[in-house]
Amino acid sequence: MIDKRVFAKFSDRIMMYPILMEEIDELNNKVGSVKVSYALCRHYYDKGIPDKPYYISPGKDGQSVQYFPNFKNKHWMRLYWFNHFADAAYMKLFSVWDSVTEILDTFYGMNIDKNMRFKFRVMDELKQKDNIIWSFLKNDVLNSGLYQKAEKYRNSFAHYTGPSTVSNNYIIQKDKEVEFPKMQEDGTIKMIKKKATVLSYGVGDYTFVDDIINNILDFSEFTGKKISKLLTDIVS
Repeated sequence: MIDKRVFAKFSDRIMMYPILMEEIDELNNKVGSVKVSYALCRHYYDKGIPDKPYYISPGKDGQSVQYFPNFKNKHWMRLYWFNHFADAAYMKLFSVWDSVTEILDTFYGMNIDKNMRFKFRVMDELKQKDNIIWSFLKNDVLNSGLYQKAEKYRNSFAHYTGPSTVSNNYIIQKDKEVEFPKMQEDGTIKMIKKKATVLSYGVGDYTFVDDIINNILDFSEFTGKKISKLLTDIVS
């Protein structure tokens, strides 16, 4: 969390100082929400989610593929709530970084409209106003492997099939040359080649809950350290 007192010396230099204080409060509230979401996610993880292996082939009853062969009814509910709170944790973690962008906008007096391109415009403006801070955010945060992995998981939870949910692995091949049987005039069957769209199905992708919970913890610690470093640099 951010101690607002570190900005006290700027109270008579920043026009929107009261707004800056509100933005810091909002960031701190989000950090609190991250802690709650992580604690609940961890609770269901610690109860046990036996997702290794996440599939076997053939299945126990002879099916082609059986997902989560070690699951009982209680494990499905644990995985459901684990995913629910993991989604919430990622949402709040990246919302913390959104608040950092707001704080930078106010601290440097950019007054940029908060629209879809707000973060990009703040970064562009920051490059002109404080290249050292811009370089730190660009290279040490946004381009880091940990940030990008967390962002990938967050985007999957928010927009697609969550990473710790088995995805539908349909493969569509267009204009693939295949053979079709065709009845000839003499009553015989002849195989002819023709281009067609072929739909096939494979084993779905899945990320183990071990990977998710560890990434949330690592990214939370990463976020705290990077924000502390960022604040030290901008107020010094």
